[in-house]
Amino acid sequence: MLVSVLMYADDWKQIGSSHAAHKVETDKIVIHDRTEFRDVKFRVENLAIIFKNVKVVFDNGEEQTLPVRAYISAGNETRSFSLKGGPLRISKIYIEYESRPTTQHLGLKQGKLIVYAKQ
Repeated sequence: MLVSVLMYADDWKQIGSSHAAHKVETDKIVIHDRTEFRDVKFRVENLAIIFKNVKVVFDNGEEQTLPVRAYISAGNETRSFSLKGGPLRISKIYIEYESRPTTQHLGLKQGKLIVYAKQ
């Protein structure tokens, strides 16, 4: 079991994050990592998030809209999404979402949205 966790950690790299408040908003996450990636996924902590629209902008100026549209409960993540034409360098990601407190996290003012990528 421990080996698979380490392999998982080696495969996916955290490349960005944002704080999510209790509202509908669009966050811009600037990616400083210059590595080229093939896949991305998103993890949410402390709040449930309803993903409405996700747009990935690459260094070459091209954009890709990801079909994330899903409700993800706190402590869980989306499936992975392949980047068309990958591997590509990501410059920024725009995420439109609505966040909702869960019963166990009602007192928290913010959650966290984490972006992972894989080469």
